[in-house]
Amino acid sequence: DIVGQRDVPGRPSLYATTKTFLDDLNLKSLADLPPMESFVQAPLVEEGLDFDAPPSPTPVEEN
Repeated sequence: DIVGQRDVPGRPSLYATTKTFLDDLNLKSLADLPPMESFVQAPLVEEGLDFDAPPSPTPVEEN
């Protein structure tokens, strides 16, 4: 749930964990979540992209 907004430019929302979230995942507390280190880090999609390449033209569909 959104519990507030940061007092910085753009005023991003601040979120909090609710009892409903914990109940839905059958957790007693956030301590029951697995540590972040246990997740396999997926390779970044960006690794295979060439951001410096010029954009390719978009084909136009004819009716």
